[in-house]
Amino acid sequence: MEPEKPIYQAVIDNSLAAAFYDPRFPPLTIPELAKVKIEISILGPLKKLQFSAAEQLANYLKQKKPGLLIKKNFNQATFLPQVWLELSEPEEFLQQLCLKAGLDGDSWKDLTLEIYEYEVEKFQEGDSKIGG
Repeated sequence: MEPEKPIYQAVIDNSLAAAFYDPRFPPLTIPELAKVKIEISILGPLKKLQFSAAEQLANYLKQKKPGLLIKKNFNQATFLPQVWLELSEPEEFLQQLCLKAGLDGDSWKDLTLEIYEYEVEKFQEGDSKIGG
């Protein structure tokens, strides 16, 4: 989540990981390749969120809908802001993010969970910025 290499190398590495090594999905096949639409999201800086109650966090997220990174001990996961299109309710968004991190779905209500927000700069095929 923090820059460790040049952007072009991170794009290559993360594209390969998403296409072939994500344990949640089968690897991309050659017939599927023609149907792939490429979208690149460059993450902005992480900002730690602190709330005194789960409801306060949910209300904040309902209005802002940022990308989120959660951390607890050695578990962590992120959802890009685009995931709000599929999981529009904060409680569901947070529950699924916790499950992605290998945590209990209600772990987001635990105020010891570290939560960071971020924005993205998004590029898609067809954007003049990436020559599609």
